[in-house]
Amino acid sequence: MATSGIMRRCMVPLCTIYLSLASLALLADAGNDYCAVALNKKLCEETVKGAGDWNQAITKAITNAISQIEKVNHGQVKSTIQKTKPASTANSVDRTCTEAYASAKDRLEEGMELVKKGDKTGSLNFKLSAALTSLEDCTNAFQDFNLEISNIKALNNNVENAIRVCLAVERSNSGHH
Repeated sequence: MATSGIMRRCMVPLCTIYLSLASLALLADAGNDYCAVALNKKLCEETVKGAGDWNQAITKAITNAISQIEKVNHGQVKSTIQKTKPASTANSVDRTCTEAYASAKDRLEEGMELVKKGDKTGSLNFKLSAALTSLEDCTNAFQDFNLEISNIKALNNNVENAIRVCLAVERSNSGHH
């Protein structure tokens, strides 16, 4: 009988310890910070909100980045240039920027395919980085023709930030490959 009294007295603290440890484990899992290295944590957290695991988080991030590219009206690039430069310059830069956006979108879509296939080669980081680099071609075209760089930076801002979110989420999984 003395043992049963000791057991009862030990049971409450043991249950409390067990529940505390279980809660910590749940918090650690729920707190898997996909945005730990994000430059814009708020945007990253909004983008991956509701993701139950890394695959869902990266899928949300890539989908958002593709959506941001699709929102850019390529006519905006041309109209920005035509205010100050001849039509031939505007057409040339617009063509470069259109190709840059298409290339960035292609790299993101290829990245999405890698996620779906469960690729573990590190190719996803390469595709995401290539998407970001593609946008630089458009920025470089503005510089090459001595155009106001702030115009294209403003246009590219949302797209670049969305791709940077993808890179941050991808990086959060790099230890699990």
